[in-house]
Amino acid sequence: MSSAEQANPQGLSRPLVIVCGLLTLLGTGAFFAGIMGEHPETAWRAYHINFLYFGGIAQGAMVLVCIFTVVGAKWPGTVKRLAESFTAWVPISFALAILGFFGKEHIFEAWLTEDMGFKAGWLSVGRVFGADLAIFGVLAVLATIYLYHSLRPSLNGAADSATGLAKGFLTKWTSNWQGDDVEQIHAERVMGRVAPITLWIFAFGFTLIGFDQVMSITPHWFSNLFGTFFSWGCFLSAIAATTVLAAMNNNHPQIGPEITTPRLHDLGKMCFAFSVVWMYMFWSQYLVIWYGNMPEETVFFEARLGPVFLMDADAWNLANWNFSVERLMETPWAPICMVVWACCWIIPFFGLLGQKAKKTPCFVGSVAFILLFGLWLERNVLIWPSFSPEDRFAWLGFTQIAIALGFLGAFVLVQQVFSKVVPSIVVPKSS
Repeated sequence: MSSAEQANPQGLSRPLVIVCGLLTLLGTGAFFAGIMGEHPETAWRAYHINFLYFGGIAQGAMVLVCIFTVVGAKWPGTVKRLAESFTAWVPISFALAILGFFGKEHIFEAWLTEDMGFKAGWLSVGRVFGADLAIFGVLAVLATIYLYHSLRPSLNGAADSATGLAKGFLTKWTSNWQGDDVEQIHAERVMGRVAPITLWIFAFGFTLIGFDQVMSITPHWFSNLFGTFFSWGCFLSAIAATTVLAAMNNNHPQIGPEITTPRLHDLGKMCFAFSVVWMYMFWSQYLVIWYGNMPEETVFFEARLGPVFLMDADAWNLANWNFSVERLMETPWAPICMVVWACCWIIPFFGLLGQKAKKTPCFVGSVAFILLFGLWLERNVLIWPSFSPEDRFAWLGFTQIAIALGFLGAFVLVQQVFSKVVPSIVVPKSS
């Protein structure tokens, strides 16, 4: 048996690198200017949201490739490599999690300053950051091990055509080469062990991350399903990002032929189906909280959806539901929540119903991009109303947008460096 793929290091696009670099500098400058200014809390909260969003894409992509490994999927081909290119951010997320510790008083001020009673042991700095950093750290180690063994069988000889840092990196990753067959068998054995462990740790770990990093910001509110809802959003964002990348590379001279219509169709089906699951999870939380109608449960939804989607004490009959667009618009965050629903469920559902839509690169890529934006907006809606329930524009502003663009620039730059240089996205060997 021989390696079916061969890495082919390529140069980076200079214009793209310049744009990503400028965005990264803009975001970094805005962040440090913000934390040293009059309102450091704004910078830290924007940092926290984007840390969770982009870290979620990276870890969700790791989950996707691990699922491919566990089930023995043969159809993904280069799609698996596209997803892997996002996972290079996973170790960086661990470093960013450590940095986020220094802004804890601006993000978790509620449980840091209040007497939490019986929750004090659970919502403590040692427990929250100790557990969460351990989760991020273990996932970073597992991602590195997986990527090394996934890519190594295709890297033999890649260092010969590489230069600079890439050459040194590829030389190190292919040292003590044992032959194509041996390397492939060993890599599959290691990945077969690492993948299920990663899935288990993600399932439990990112559920806890959702509880600690998001739900605890409103410490008296709770939902048993919220952690699953949060981690599912990470997985869905990774699928959407992979679909966008596949659509963008449809005409690539090497990767393009591997982005076949059936593969694009499968990505479109996943965007369609899993966006429905995302909405189902939201509905499952909302329905239970709606009919329970207990203040400690409804406070989270009231800050975001307002009274329009909650029942008055004497209005248990749906016939008495006083819904109107005017009431909806009067609630600060409700219109933005409607945009989130449209981007994350309505547009993917109706836009990707037909087969042709899923097979058309431009269309399925556009829908996936809208889905990605909706999930970013959702992360903002999950967090900002807890701090500014009356200010629907708290998520907007130079500092907030600059930090988001900085994260985007850094994320794309890391993805490009990993996929094109150290090492490149592997493609089938030419005959």
